[in-house]
Order: sequence, then C-alpha cells, then structure tokens
Amino acid sequence: MNISPNAHGCKTCHGDTLSGKQPAEPGAPLAPNLTPGGELAVWTEADFINTLRTGVTPSGHEMSDSMPWKGLGKMTDDELKTVWMFLQAQPALETTTE
Repeated sequence: MNISPNAHGCKTCHGDTLSGKQPAEPGAPLAPNLTPGGELAVWTEADFINTLRTGVTPSGHEMSDSMPWKGLGKMTDDELKTVWMFLQAQPALETTTE
C-alpha cells in the first residue's frame, strides 16, 4: 500500500509537516503532532491501531469528532500498520501551530 503524506487528508488538519496545526474553525481542538516528536513518540503500533478503532487514546482521551477515526478504523490491520510505519519514518518535529 502506498501512503502519501496527505493520505486520507491528514495534512489538511495536521499541517504540511504533520507536526500539528491550529484548526480553521474557532473552538475546534488543535490537530496534534503525528511525527515521532509528538504524542505518538510514546505510543506503540498497537496503541495507534486501537486508537483508530475505538476513538480513545492510550491516555483515555476521546478523539474529536473532526478526526475521521471511524472511517480510518475500518482499514485492515496491514493498512493501519503501513500508516503507522509511514508516520514513524517522518522526522521527529516539535509541535507547531502553523
């Protein structure tokens, strides 16, 4: 499976570098940093897959409705593992708010 940097529109919310972005809609939550320099640095592959399947992060935080986790959670294990590997291969960047 070929994963592009904007697969499923990730860059739209998480920024061109996937290191976080202020939402366009006032009051919407900040889209988190998806690089190894962000919260995902302490997640495992299983945490990532479980979060996209349940909408709940390892710390117990419920994902925003703006995150399309229900659709992404329908991806196969292999597809989600590929997305995880893609994100882990990105440079570890500090969280930005473009």
